[in-house]
Amino acid sequence: MSKKKKTLEELMEEAIVPEEDQLYDLPENWIWTKFGTVAKLYNGYAFKSTDYQEEGIPLIRISDITGENTSPQNAVRVPTQLYNERFLITKGDLLIAMSGATTGKTGIYNSDEISLQNQRVGNIKEVNEKVLYHKFKKYFVFNNSKEILNKAYGGAQPNISGSLIEQLSFPLPPIGEQKRIAEKVERLLSKIEEAKQLIEEAKETFELRRAAILDKAFRGELTSKWRRENPEVENVSSYIEALRNHINTKDNGDVLDEPFNLPSGWKWAKLGDLFHVQVGSTPSRKNEEYWVGEHPWLSSGEVQFNNIHQSREHVTDLAVKECRLKLAPKGSILFGMIGEGKTRGQVALLEMDAFHNQNIASIWVSDTKISSLYVYYWLMSQYSKNRQNSAGNNQPAYNKSRVQELLIPIAPLAEIDMIVNELQKILLLEQDVNELLSLESTTNNLKQSILSKAFRGELGTNDPSEENAIELLKEVLLEQVK
Repeated sequence: MSKKKKTLEELMEEAIVPEEDQLYDLPENWIWTKFGTVAKLYNGYAFKSTDYQEEGIPLIRISDITGENTSPQNAVRVPTQLYNERFLITKGDLLIAMSGATTGKTGIYNSDEISLQNQRVGNIKEVNEKVLYHKFKKYFVFNNSKEILNKAYGGAQPNISGSLIEQLSFPLPPIGEQKRIAEKVERLLSKIEEAKQLIEEAKETFELRRAAILDKAFRGELTSKWRRENPEVENVSSYIEALRNHINTKDNGDVLDEPFNLPSGWKWAKLGDLFHVQVGSTPSRKNEEYWVGEHPWLSSGEVQFNNIHQSREHVTDLAVKECRLKLAPKGSILFGMIGEGKTRGQVALLEMDAFHNQNIASIWVSDTKISSLYVYYWLMSQYSKNRQNSAGNNQPAYNKSRVQELLIPIAPLAEIDMIVNELQKILLLEQDVNELLSLESTTNNLKQSILSKAFRGELGTNDPSEENAIELLKEVLLEQVK
């Protein structure tokens, strides 16, 4: 017995979002509907890895979804006889990762070469081009990416299904308005991307300039004139020996592998020979009584070439006592020891007494006559080198002894102060970089604001005289009634 077809009225009732569930008010000629009424998500096919080859039709897998410029450039290929129109990907298709570590990641296929769609690669297609403009569809999915991802993570494993996408509430404008909105959004986002590119170029230029300045400082080039005018300075060797005695280390006569030649009167030394180095620890997270205190406690994620004067978390007196936490005094340099991202090798200047976790080494400088800033700037200048020289296979890392082995050039104390003064004057430009970072955050917020306004009809493009979008819905649904 054939299944009875639903009437147009029944289909309209299912398609239109009830008034009580509508997210916000829309222009009068728009309508709230289910996204699945105008668009469908199609899953790919589980092609066998034994069919992968260097020639044939490209196969787009989840790993190939790389944003706006998704292409078959690095895709595996399958024999042409496996071609199947059901799983065809063409230029402009909107793809989405349906499972795995990159669940929710989207990509616009931008190649003229056709490809095939692998399993768990979703292709979101409009039901009827007369009803849904493909670019408007794209921006809607981009705007709702967080909601999609949150729903995907609702279960034990992140997973996107056709029903998840198709049940999204969708503000449907007339087709002409969809095109005007998409064109305006495209123009505005293009300007934002241009601004972000300029910000990146400015940051890169500054970072290169800063690296060059730091290199000159620790080769003695910034203070060469000062040395000529001050030929009589204190004996660096005597001062280094005094620091060794202060922390009870001995000169074993090791021949140091000096990174470069130093000016006359300077000398290379190990950090552990001059300063006290310690590694922190983390109180048990299971004991809430450890984490409601007033003592600052720092994680390695807070070490970002910065001055630290406050912390995100605090520990109690009980944690300090029972977990035997070691305090890093104000003026210490914090060194990130672990982290495959940017953390490993980054440093911070501690502007308060604080405890820290086991992924940080604190270098006590404040109880010597050497400026904390001098050590901070030196380690900053060595960031790239220190990352390359870290040890370990799965997660390259430092430990206490390896931090102690790091070399530092020691100049006469008076010259150290001169170097710090010169660097502070020059590196005031770093404030400009912080402003750029703030501006970068602003551009991201602006992008989200534009998308949000687009789907509220607030971009000033709506024509109230255009036919109501409900007529578009009827056009789609009538196809199901025939």
